[in-house]
Amino acid sequence: MVLSVFGTRLGGLAVLLSLSGCAQGLIGDAGLVPLMSVREEAEVGRVQHPRMLVNFGGAYNDPALDAYIGELTAKLANRAGTPDVRKVTVLNTPGVNAFALPGGYIYVTRGLLALANDEAELAMVIAHEIGHVAARHPAKRIARLASAEILDNPIGRFFSLDQARMIDTLGSEGYVALYSRRQEFEADSLGIRLAAKAGYLPEASTSFLRSMGRDQARRIAGLAGKKTKAQGDYMSAHPPTPARLTEAEKVVASLPASGERRREDYLSRIDGLVYGDARENGVVRGREFLQPVLGFAFKVPPGFAIHNRPNAIVALGPNRAVILFDGALVDNTKPITDYLTQDWADKIALTGVRPIRIRGLEAATGYASLGNREVRLVAIRQDGERIYRFIIMDGAGTLAKLEGEYLKFVNSFRQLGATEARSVQPLRIRVQTVRPGDTAESLGARMPISKRKSERFRVLNGLRRGEQPRVGQRVKLVVG
Repeated sequence: MVLSVFGTRLGGLAVLLSLSGCAQGLIGDAGLVPLMSVREEAEVGRVQHPRMLVNFGGAYNDPALDAYIGELTAKLANRAGTPDVRKVTVLNTPGVNAFALPGGYIYVTRGLLALANDEAELAMVIAHEIGHVAARHPAKRIARLASAEILDNPIGRFFSLDQARMIDTLGSEGYVALYSRRQEFEADSLGIRLAAKAGYLPEASTSFLRSMGRDQARRIAGLAGKKTKAQGDYMSAHPPTPARLTEAEKVVASLPASGERRREDYLSRIDGLVYGDARENGVVRGREFLQPVLGFAFKVPPGFAIHNRPNAIVALGPNRAVILFDGALVDNTKPITDYLTQDWADKIALTGVRPIRIRGLEAATGYASLGNREVRLVAIRQDGERIYRFIIMDGAGTLAKLEGEYLKFVNSFRQLGATEARSVQPLRIRVQTVRPGDTAESLGARMPISKRKSERFRVLNGLRRGEQPRVGQRVKLVVG
């Protein structure tokens, strides 16, 4: 039975099926048929839906926004004659993504809502996912995976050990691309025509693809400071490739250039939307990560970029250096060095295991060589039942001794006081009206972000490079 195969052989791949959203794959889908019936698809979606919430930060808590998106989705689904769409869930994650599970479960991220500039653009995204559901692409995606023989080892077959671990942690910005080019083109065409049929301007599809492309480029540029092919693949959720944009433009050209965009209403709906990290998941401020709910903070070395995920923190650095951070509940009676060697890293031959203290907290560290890579583990006991853990991976000759920037990094782990914890609040989208004298540069300068402020402002508001906002225009700003 397909469901039993999904539960045993796919396991964590249920997450991977959605991680890259509508990223394009290399395996064709000609002649493929779904491996499950429509009823089985619905059951798969029902079972996997709670897991999606866990792996993507939960559902964003805004009943009014949920109702608005629900009405929009119902309008599109009715036009499509697709009763299989259950609902659209807004995921509380800053990544720009949307995807569908078998059975008609559709998801859009909070980050995507922040990037869209009007209701028509959001309608195009939801209609695109409805197109996938109508064409049964999520189920066919499983067939493609089976034909590629990657069900038994979906990560390790293609990536090195450290990359595989990053994939499992990085969630929606993973390496794996699962929809075929044909499926993406088909969903684009179906989505554009469906949204146009519902009264939206077809051009909204191409404007959002361009915004997504520029946002993708911005994120890649900030990924450990360098743009590489592998890093580009990290950000490949809905890759707006030139071919995809060209095909979308052809569909748009074939339709009447009429319809609504509903910008003003949309901006009012997202005014106050959390931007970037949610407080409960911890926030990134430059090189520092602060978790006000659990009460700790640390600062990664220069050159590292932090990526905040619900189940772990990942920092990517120069020369493929990686830092992973998570926590575990443990037995308080066991010495922390024993926890390090017997529980956490029992399958690795650690050397130099020793107890240390970090700002008064009990801790332990150990080292291992993995060929041309080295790993250093650090376990920190914060209280009677909780241990926090760092995995540092870098090239040969870098981690045998805990020194230099890595020593500074480990010693940066600290507990937050109540006053500082209360002061850690998320960034939000605020909609403001452009006044005489305002420019992209002056408005961007107000935003509490560290780099490329005017570029971020333009991308956020769908402005082309060098374009200035008009006086009287309502625009999105990021505020603290």
